[in-house]
Amino acid sequence: FATNPRMARIFNKTPALTFLVGLLAACSSSEKGAAGAESAGPLYATATAVSTDSGSTTYVRVFSEFEEELDLKPAREFSGWSDLGTSGKYLFVSSGEGPTVERFTIGGAGELEAAGEISFGNHVQDASFYNQTIVSETKAYLVGDGEYIVWNPTSLEIVVTIPFPEDLVE
Repeated sequence: FATNPRMARIFNKTPALTFLVGLLAACSSSEKGAAGAESAGPLYATATAVSTDSGSTTYVRVFSEFEEELDLKPAREFSGWSDLGTSGKYLFVSSGEGPTVERFTIGGAGELEAAGEISFGNHVQDASFYNQTIVSETKAYLVGDGEYIVWNPTSLEIVVTIPFPEDLVE
């Protein structure tokens, strides 16, 4: 945002910024959805970041229908500026304070149920999803400092690191 003055103005005037992520394969038509009722459609997740003078907090909420006003009371709170990714039945939340990603499944009432965590602390200082691409249930890429970190969203393991090509490194 800092390199785009128009986006910086919009960002600075917006008290909360919300991102939506469709949860593919999060529940089938025979499972209970985010409202606790039979779900025949997709689920959605919001990551709403609220910044104050004392810091930022991200609220993650899962729901099956759009509401006129977003109620954050049932949302899960994360410190800092977190963002989201999905793969299969999992929702991933990057830490707003360190190079970790938490994995969750979605409970019957839309609650996030912890399902593991991966740390990239030996490779990067930030594991935000704007630096990542999840390409399958078993392969994701994180852009690191001079390398790509290939990791497995199912096993939550780093598979390999691949150095950037020499002609891309200054």
